[in-house]
Amino acid sequence: MNLNRKAALMSGLVFPGMGQIYKKHFLKAAAMIVPTAALIILLFYNIFQITWKTMNSMDMSDFNGVNIDPKMFADINHQAWVQNELIIVLVIVIWIGSIVDAAYTKTKEEPETIPYLTSTKDPNVVDRRPPPKQL
Repeated sequence: MNLNRKAALMSGLVFPGMGQIYKKHFLKAAAMIVPTAALIILLFYNIFQITWKTMNSMDMSDFNGVNIDPKMFADINHQAWVQNELIIVLVIVIWIGSIVDAAYTKTKEEPETIPYLTSTKDPNVVDRRPPPKQL
């Protein structure tokens, strides 16, 4: 499998920035992992706060643990989406950006290729000419 595909899969399936770590782009990885992790933590904190406020606003005098109102869960779900839309969109944008970056950037080990190079003294440049034909 191609190195860029592996890196893109790691960023897409594991966590944003993992493909950049795989390709040894540590600064880019940190620029994607830190904000994504912070936004996800903020998202869970906000959802917890919404749930806590909703549960505290309920009349718990006749609550026996069995009869839970489905409307309460619908309200929590609606409030969570409405109040956290920006956070969710930012996480998705960073995640997609991480996949695209991992798929289309070169690794630090990939040498520059120049097709049909006549001569070079640079060891990092790879000559991609076909081998000469034997007579």
